[in-house]
Amino acid sequence: MAKLKRTHANKRQEILDQLQTNTPEVLKDLADYLVRERDYTLVEEVLDTLDASRFPIHRVPDAQYLSQVLMPALTGFLQLSAIARSFSHMKSKDPRTVDVISHCLQMILDRWAQITQRMTYLLTHPPPPTPWDHLMTAYQRVAYVCVDLLSPLLSEIDGNPLKEELISMPTTIDLLILLLCHADPETGKYCDCLAPNNTFDSRDLFRKVWYPVATSMHGRERLIERIINRPQTDQKRIAVALVRRAQLFTEILETEKQLNDGLLRLVQLFNTTSALSWATFFGTGTSIWTLLNRQRFLYDYTAALFKIVERAKELNIERSTVWSSVNQSTTTLALMAVFAAPNPVDVIPQVIEGGIVPCILESIPHTLKYWPPESHAFAIEPLRMIYPFLYLEKVHAALKVHGDLDRLDAWNDVAISTPARGIYEEWKKLLGTSIYAFDAEREHEELRINMCSNAKCPLHLTKQGMGKLPPKICSACHAVTYCSEGCQVADWVAFHSVECPELTRVYHEQRLAGRWTSWENKARPAHLPPARGERRRLPRPSRPQEKRGGPC
Repeated sequence: MAKLKRTHANKRQEILDQLQTNTPEVLKDLADYLVRERDYTLVEEVLDTLDASRFPIHRVPDAQYLSQVLMPALTGFLQLSAIARSFSHMKSKDPRTVDVISHCLQMILDRWAQITQRMTYLLTHPPPPTPWDHLMTAYQRVAYVCVDLLSPLLSEIDGNPLKEELISMPTTIDLLILLLCHADPETGKYCDCLAPNNTFDSRDLFRKVWYPVATSMHGRERLIERIINRPQTDQKRIAVALVRRAQLFTEILETEKQLNDGLLRLVQLFNTTSALSWATFFGTGTSIWTLLNRQRFLYDYTAALFKIVERAKELNIERSTVWSSVNQSTTTLALMAVFAAPNPVDVIPQVIEGGIVPCILESIPHTLKYWPPESHAFAIEPLRMIYPFLYLEKVHAALKVHGDLDRLDAWNDVAISTPARGIYEEWKKLLGTSIYAFDAEREHEELRINMCSNAKCPLHLTKQGMGKLPPKICSACHAVTYCSEGCQVADWVAFHSVECPELTRVYHEQRLAGRWTSWENKARPAHLPPARGERRRLPRPSRPQEKRGGPC
């Protein structure tokens, strides 16, 4: 019996010593041990190491802080993460397994407030330099371990009520917001930025933590509630963090691997923000959208994707997974702009200016090459969503930022499928109309026509137009126009005082004869006969102005 106890104690200690490695073999051994022995004291011991009351408070982090606070806490976080990860190695349909998972989760829930308190303290008290600084800063290490613990607890919910309760706890949401917004004081960058040697995968924050929470019903509601109830400075900090991460994910795109990693991070960021922005569609997250839109998040997101697409062209990347992710991202951006936005007219120019059209056009040939024919319609869906907004002058102007009009002309030479050809023809027709409407108007403005009747008008000498202000019309003869009162006086003295009486007589004769058309009787042109039973209605004739040597 004593030998069995020693064997049991040795096995238990061996598992505890190996928990920090988090290898699949260790996790499987831990899962088998917990289900077989139901030794919840092992879980209790790990939770005790994370009790906030056991750690001394250090006002200034020093070597003592490192040995008494940081290292024990990080060890406990990694051990607890291993326990949570071991659940996926258990047979979930076995009643014994379900009971073990529920019991362990309940123990974690009971101590969760203290655990999050400990993580918050470590994140807000930067540790001193550590022996692993050649791999990553100590602050990045803390952020990584926190995400490593949260990811198995907040992902793979599968309707588990205990995990849903864990997600809905205010301390969980506050910790996620802290991880999202807090920057490394040593580098000035956000705490989960990719280290130079790729030792810290920043996708974990969005792929395994933020996205599972934001896409669950309870998590999204709690996120929106906590963000809305925070002070305005905190709200702005959250919006800025969600926007600037897109730029951080595309900082290093030298190799194909770096480009693929940056693209995957963008996809997770887009999906996370999309889940929050879609709350505006249901009327619960309007303020969230407003916060993000003030930072022009759709422009920055699209610009980051455009940067990746341009780099992918330079590297001649043909991998279908890359271009499928690009197409998926353009669809997400278009959906947010067209359907999630309270007013799509305000944000469609942002995604156009950011470069969504080149991203779509570059991804379509690749996706159509590898996707089955029945999925081709999805590849061109982003173009179809943006199409109705091409008549807007702002959208037309945004299309010129990256030369999208020329790109569409070049796209005509690409061998593409029938559905893509159809939407291309629709785009060409509407773009042709908008070019005529907006560009032709600008060409007329370049003519700079001056309708001022004063021969010595200063605008004639500088070859400038009158602008968009209506010209001043002589109130007596209605035959001459001027750009200003000064030109009217000058022309009256020089010439118009001689011709005005004769022109005035002609004006009144034509007006009385019903041959004069003016803005006043435009509803029924004066040259048309009156309808049966209707008297011709003419404007009341004005009394000719007396000529006393002054302007008309």
